[in-house]
Parts: sequence; structure tokens; C-alpha cells
Amino acid sequence: MSDLQFFRNPDYMAYVRLLSTLHLAIREGWDETSEGEELRERMDEPGSRLSPEEIASLNGVSADFYSLTDEPPGGVPPITAEVMADFESALQARKSKDFNTALELLRRHESEIPPASLAYLRGSVWMEAGEHALAALFLQRASELDPSNPNFQYLALHSLSMADPPRAIEHARAILSHSEKHPPGLVLKAADILLRQARMQSGDPAHEELTSLIPIVQNSIFRLETSGEADIHPNLLGEAFGLIDACQKQIG
Repeated sequence: MSDLQFFRNPDYMAYVRLLSTLHLAIREGWDETSEGEELRERMDEPGSRLSPEEIASLNGVSADFYSLTDEPPGGVPPITAEVMADFESALQARKSKDFNTALELLRRHESEIPPASLAYLRGSVWMEAGEHALAALFLQRASELDPSNPNFQYLALHSLSMADPPRAIEHARAILSHSEKHPPGLVLKAADILLRQARMQSGDPAHEELTSLIPIVQNSIFRLETSGEADIHPNLLGEAFGLIDACQKQIG
């Protein structure tokens, strides 16, 4: 079985998802409970049908999951030509949907890639694979390791909105409650999540939430236009005006 086929094998992917839950259990301390034992038993069935190559691949994936909580290394050496070549190969493998190869190449140089960037790259592989819940874990980790990077914050929220809409709504509301502390792009993403939620509801609560979004988005427009960011990212300005228009139409 080729590396490319690993991610097309339902047993492999089922095991990956259960393995992610097991790592969550370890982090939260319930892996030795009856629930943890039941989880391990559920892993036995898909695990029994995996090839030795797939098992070896999953050992690497498990190590990646540990990086979500392990202390990142203190320093990163300069990037060499070899690292750059493998990095380009990893990006190409991701684009070609050879996800196992992409992850292996990143793993090979994990001590030579800044931890936040490594978490982002792993998350981008899982996002490309359509595994949004797994992508969200790594993208959130990237955001935690480099909170000054607005792209990591945006992508973490985006992946969460696709993996777990209720949690994304909760995060979006937290962001909008202190919108001035967050970059405009992230604020607009949070507003879009709440707009989509309001469209599926009716009555006063939805009306009130939509009404509250308009001044927040207007403030984001002001920030974009006065910081010069609107010239660098004009699409954000168009997105902001589109959100206001959608809110007003929904309000009626």
C-alpha cells in the first residue's frame, strides 16, 4: 500500500481520530478510567486491519500529537539547504495529497523548523486532508506559540468553525466582546461565524446579535482604513462592507 493510500483507508483514518481522542484523554487525565479503556477497545478493531507500514505511519502521527503539549525547543538552528529542499517537497506532497509523505518530511526536520510554523504546517496538511478537527488542534497550537501572528489566529478559528460550530461560535463571541484587542481580519471572521449562525435562527436574540455586529464591523473598517491595511489587503474591506450589508438585510 502506498503512502498516498493511507489517508484513503477508512480504518487508518478511524484510528487516527481515535488516537487524537486518546491523546486528549491523556492530557485531561481520564485515559486510565473506564472511558479510557473503552476508547482503547474501540481502537482495536480498526487497528487490527492496518498494515505494518500504516502502523509505522501512525507512530509518527502519535508523536505529532504529543507536540501539542510538549515544551517547544528553546532554539532553532539556521535553515540549511537540505531543510529547505525537504520543506519544498513537503509542500508539494501536501498539494499532491500525499499527506503521509508531507508529515514525514516535516517530522524529519522538526527540530529545525520554528515550533509555531511547524504546528501551522501540520495543521495545513490535516486541513488539506479534510480533517478539520485535527487541523484545528495544530492551528490552535500555532496560535498559542505565536500569538502575534494574526494568520494563525484566523486559520485556527476557521478550522474550528468547520470542525465544531458550537465551539467556534463561543470563540467568536469571546473575540467580539473585546474586538479592539484583535486584528481586523480575525474580527471579521468571528462576525461572519455569528452572521451564519443568526441566519439559521429567528426572533429577538438573532436580531439583537446582528444589530450588535454592525458597529463592531464598522470599527474594523475604520481600523483597516486608518492603518493602511486596507491598501495591503483590500479584500478585507470588501468583506467588511459585505458583512454590514448582510446584517442589515437579515435585520430587515
